[in-house]
Parts: sequence; structure tokens; C-alpha cells
Amino acid sequence: TFYLIDAGEVAVYHHGEQVAALVSGSYFGVSALAAEGAYQFDYRAQTAVALLTLRREDFDPLLRADTTLASQVQTGAQSRALLKQMPLFSGLSPQELAALDKQMTRRRVPAGEIIVQPGQPRSHLFIVAAGLVDVFIEEMPSTAEGAEGAENQEKIPKNPRHPRQKTIGQLGPGEHFGEYALFADTPYPAGLRAATDAHLLLLDEPQFDELVARYGRMAQYVTQIGSSRIMEIGTT
Repeated sequence: TFYLIDAGEVAVYHHGEQVAALVSGSYFGVSALAAEGAYQFDYRAQTAVALLTLRREDFDPLLRADTTLASQVQTGAQSRALLKQMPLFSGLSPQELAALDKQMTRRRVPAGEIIVQPGQPRSHLFIVAAGLVDVFIEEMPSTAEGAEGAENQEKIPKNPRHPRQKTIGQLGPGEHFGEYALFADTPYPAGLRAATDAHLLLLDEPQFDELVARYGRMAQYVTQIGSSRIMEIGTT
């Protein structure tokens, strides 16, 4: 059943601990209906509550009749499940994840498209929702001469469509890029290129800064993972 809170307050519990509070205008039950699964949380009335409900037998025909609505519900459920599994957002409650999902911009990119250039000014956090994305750096011109220099050049893995770009890693669903550039106020240290057709979630800098300022664990995680990535790029 889908529930819309018309009045009152409902507490959300996970493993016996309250993780969120829902007020008038909030709703729950969409993910369970869309995925045909069980509710992942307990919902308890904190005050006298008035609820508007929609049963599955009424909900499903709406989705079948409105393909746009069905796509939005399914996409939202999938992206929230993805965000929930990411260590970067481990401190967020289910309702905070839902709010974060609404702030995300969705972008589809075809294989081979450049998403970010190395050294480009920071602007967004990029999350791979589907597909594969290559991480690359620009190669410095070689000064090696003779057969030894040519041999060394051949050992450098290059993308044949972009001969000056050296691929140093690859991101898959649930992995992200750009968090340290946003946190440290620096340009992107490497570039991104779609290795396959990909679906990305983008969070802009002001929204990212607000999250980091609110959650200390997120700032600590960004510092740790960002520092290690910078070291990897520097030694490549």
C-alpha cells in the first residue's frame, strides 16, 4: 500500500532505532510497490495521524496507464537503492536519501563522450548509475629517443580514439568522481570518458557543500578517499 500523510507525524524505524520523522505531505511505500518487495522500515504514528492510501490493485493500473509515471517511480526507486549502498552517503536517513535523489540531475551519455576534462573547474559530483566510465589523464610528450624510447611509448596504454589520453581507471555503478575536487576547491585532477553508454547522477557544488557541512563522517570519508586517489594519479 502507498501512504500519504494528510495530518500528523509518523516515525521511521530501522532495526529498532528511529532514523527519520515524516510529517504532513510526506509519503512512503512507493519503493516496496515498485519493486514488489517488503517494506524495509517500520512506520509508527507519533501523533494522531490521517492517512490517504492507495492499494496495489489501484497503484499498478496507474503505472500501466502512465508510462512516464512508471518510469519515474522505477528510476527513483533504483537511484535511491544505489545511493543507500554508497559509503559516501552511509550517514543519511531514508528520507534524506529520498531528498538527495530529488536534488540529483540525471544525464545520459553515449560511449566515447568526454564528460570531464583533466584540469576542468569543479562543478559537480558525478555518480555512475549505469554503464562504465573511464578515468584518464593527459599524457606528457615523450622526450625519449631511439629504440628504447619507442619501446617505452608502446607500453603506455592509450585509447585509440584519443591518443593523448591515458586511461588510469574505470568506474562502474555506485562509484563516484569529483568529490575531492569539490571538497578541496581544486580543479578535477583527471578526466572522465564514457566507456559504454552510461547513466550518471550529478550533484552540484552548493548542494554537495551543504551535505559535507552537515555530516562530519562524509567530510572524513571524502578526505580519505580523495587523498588516496590524488596519490594514485600522481604516481601514474
